[in-house]
Amino acid sequence: MVYYRLNVKRFLSEDKIRYTAYGINVIRRDNGECIGCVDDVFIDRENALRFIEKINRYRLSPLHLMDVIEDEFALITKCNKTVEKQGQG
Repeated sequence: MVYYRLNVKRFLSEDKIRYTAYGINVIRRDNGECIGCVDDVFIDRENALRFIEKINRYRLSPLHLMDVIEDEFALITKCNKTVEKQGQG
């Protein structure tokens, strides 16, 4: 069994702009060892924490982590496009 924990890293973009990004560490429950991570997933800390809380609540298998991240961004993109259309009408 695993749980997920926030990781915070600082990066330098191709345009030489520094930014903070939030990722996800995969932690073994039995010994606390980090067995994997996905860096630079979110730029908003609160969104990252909400996402991690949700995948911990549902006890997501690490096998499905990348698919769930992709689904989350597809949903965010769809919501942003809906908001933009509403603002135009």
